[in-house]
Amino acid sequence: MNLNPLAQTFVVDMKGGMLATSIGLYFGAKDDSLPVTVHLRTTENGIPTNRIIPFSEVTEFIVTGK
Repeated sequence: MNLNPLAQTFVVDMKGGMLATSIGLYFGAKDDSLPVTVHLRTTENGIPTNRIIPFSEVTEFIVTGK
């Protein structure tokens, strides 16, 4: 599998954490035959770790309507 990761970091400073119910993604171009996978990870010193937050991973086939 050929991965092309993109990372965006944000800080959760609320006591007890937060509940992320949705995100917005925008694509300039995307191959209709490949899925998009999104997940939340912890970071160390601003760098993503290998630890995926439980139940945060979603994979979808998104058709761009060429």
